[in-house]
Amino acid sequence: MAVMNSRNRALAALFQGKTDTVCVGAVNQTATVEQMVKLGVAFPEAHLDAAAMAKLAAGAVHLLGLDMARVPFGQTAEAEALGCRIDYGGKAALPQVSSHPYKIGSAVKLPTEFANHPALNRTVEALVRLKADVGRDALVIGGVVGPFSLTGALVGTSEVLLATLEDTSQLAPLLEMSVEAAGILVQKLIEAGADAICVEDMLASPDMISPDAYREIVLEYEKRLFAGISVPSILHICGDVAGIIADMAVTGASALSIDARTNSRVARDATRGKTALIGPLSPTGALLYGPVERVRQEAADAVEAGFEVVAPGCGIAPETPIANVRAMIEGARAVERRDQFVMSRPAGITKSDSPLFVRYNALSRRPIMPGSEAPTSAKAEAPSELKSAELQEVIGAVTVGDQSRTQLAVTVALEKHTPLQVVDEGLVAGITHVSQLWDSGRYFLPQVIRAADAMEAGVVLCEKKMGKALQRKGTVVMFVAQGDIHSIGKNIVRSLLSANGYEIIDLGIDVPDERVVEAVRQYSPMLLIGSALMTTTMSAFPRVAAKLKQAGIEVPFACGGGAVTQEFCNSFDLGIHGGKASRAPAIAAAAATGTSWREIRSAFAH
Repeated sequence: MAVMNSRNRALAALFQGKTDTVCVGAVNQTATVEQMVKLGVAFPEAHLDAAAMAKLAAGAVHLLGLDMARVPFGQTAEAEALGCRIDYGGKAALPQVSSHPYKIGSAVKLPTEFANHPALNRTVEALVRLKADVGRDALVIGGVVGPFSLTGALVGTSEVLLATLEDTSQLAPLLEMSVEAAGILVQKLIEAGADAICVEDMLASPDMISPDAYREIVLEYEKRLFAGISVPSILHICGDVAGIIADMAVTGASALSIDARTNSRVARDATRGKTALIGPLSPTGALLYGPVERVRQEAADAVEAGFEVVAPGCGIAPETPIANVRAMIEGARAVERRDQFVMSRPAGITKSDSPLFVRYNALSRRPIMPGSEAPTSAKAEAPSELKSAELQEVIGAVTVGDQSRTQLAVTVALEKHTPLQVVDEGLVAGITHVSQLWDSGRYFLPQVIRAADAMEAGVVLCEKKMGKALQRKGTVVMFVAQGDIHSIGKNIVRSLLSANGYEIIDLGIDVPDERVVEAVRQYSPMLLIGSALMTTTMSAFPRVAAKLKQAGIEVPFACGGGAVTQEFCNSFDLGIHGGKASRAPAIAAAAATGTSWREIRSAFAH
C-alpha cells in the first residue's frame, strides 16, 4: 500500500478502512506541561486566546508526532455561551463550570446570541488557525460536549443525576436545548474546516448512571446530535462502558473512544462492522509514568485487540512526558496490522462457557460469569438481620434514599432505642448496605447520593435527641484538589465517615496546596482525603504529599476520583488509593488505630 499522510491515514481508520500503518492519535485534550514550555504558551491563555489555543493544539502533531490534533482543550465553551460562569484555573488546569444558572423543570430557550458568543467564536477561530497550520497533513478535530454532560453543566451534576431517578420528562427541555446548542457549534466547526467532530458525553458514563438510564434518557439525544454531523464523528464516554458499548455503536458515531477499564474483547465484539474503536491506553497508567517499554507494549496490545486508532482513553495528563507519547506511536507501529481481530481460546472451551466471553447485566456495568445470576431489579431489599422492626425500617428508608421516610423512621426508632443505636444499627447499617449495592453494580451514583442525603438527615435527628453531636472517633481533613470543583465524590465520602463517627474538616473545592498543608498542621488529622475528577488536577496530590513530608508530617493520604489509580497513588509517599467511596470507613478505621500509610496502602491495594 502507498504511504499515506496522517490525515488520510486517520480518515481511513475512522471509516474502518485499510491504512498503510497504524493510526495513532488523541481525540481528547492533548496539551502537556512539556509542550507548553517548548512552545512558550500555557493555560489559561490557551483557553482564552484563539492563536494560543491553535499553537498549543498543533503541538500534538509537531511535538508529539500524532496523526491528529483538536481544539478546544476543555469542555466549557457551550456552557459559557449559555450563561454559566467559568473558572479557567492556572497554568496546567482545564476550565470548569463554577455556576449553574438553570433549574430542572423550568422553561428554557436557547439565547439568540448563543451562536455568536465569544467562547464559541474563539474555538472556531482556533480551529481555522489549526487547520492552516497542520490541516494539509494531519486530521483536525473539533470538540463539542454531549447533551447529557452539557445539561449537567447547566443545572449541576448532582441535580441532573438525581433527576434520572425522578420524573425524567423534566430533563427533556434541557436536553433539547443542549442538542440544539451542540449542533450549532458542530456546524460552525465543520464550516471552519474540521475533518472530524468528537462528542464528549462524560456524564453519561456507567460510573455515573445505569445502562438503563443511558438507554432511556441519553441515547436518543445523542442519536439526534450525530444525525446532524456530516463529517466523521467520534463519541467519547469515560469509564467502563461495556454495559452500553452496543448502544453507543448505534448512535451514528463513526468511532467510539473508550478507556482501559472497558474489556477490549467485549468492545470489539459489540462494535465490529459498526464503528471504529479508539483507545484504550490509560492516561494515568504507563502513559504517564512509563517506562517507555511498557508504553510500547500496551500500544502493541491495542493493535492486537483490533483498535483502529491507538490513543489515550481520555485526556492526556499534563505531566505526561513527550517521550512516553512517542513510545505509544512506536509500539503501535511496530506491530503488523491485522485486517481483522480474531480471539483465540483454548481447545475444548466454547464461546458460551469461556470466561473470556462474559455477558453483561443490563442493569450493571459488571460482567456476569457463567453460572451466576443477574439481579432482577435495580432496587434491592435491606438486609434481613435480627433487628427490631423500627431499626429495619430505618435501614430500608436509607436504602431506597427516601429522606422523609428516613426522618419518620428515625423518629419512631428513637422512642425505643438510644440515638447511638439508631445511628449504628440503623443509619450506618443502611448506608453500608447501599455501599454494597454500589460495589456489586446494582446501584449507581444517583442512588448513592440520595441515600447519603437521607442518612445525614437521620443523623441530625439523632444528634438533636442527644442534645450534642456524636462523639467522634478521630479527625479527617478532606478537600477537592486545586483547579477542580467536582464535589460529589467528596460529599459522599464525608457522609459515610460522618455517620461512622468521624469528625470531618471539609476544606471544600478548588483548595490550594498550601491551604491543605495548613489544615493538616492545624487539626492534626489521623487521615487526609483528597478528591480529583480530572487528569489535569490530580497532580495536586503528589505536590501536597511532598510538602507534608518536607514539614515532617506523615499522615495517611487517601486519594480518589475518576482519574486516580492505584499506580498513581503508589508513585508518591503517603499516597493511598481510595477507590470507591464505600472503602472510606475501612481506611479511616485503619488510620484511627495508628496504622502507617505504608501498611494501609498495602492492605487496600487492588
